[in-house]
Amino acid sequence: MALRFVADADTDAGELGFGVGGQRTAYSLTLDDVSLRPAG
Repeated sequence: MALRFVADADTDAGELGFGVGGQRTAYSLTLDDVSLRPAG
């Protein structure tokens, strides 16, 4: 599954966070080919 996210704010002090956890069964989370770049 591939997900794309585009922020709706323009700031030099931006932050990207992932809230994961709270699952009763084990799972794995893999992030691959992540890039942060200016919109346009």
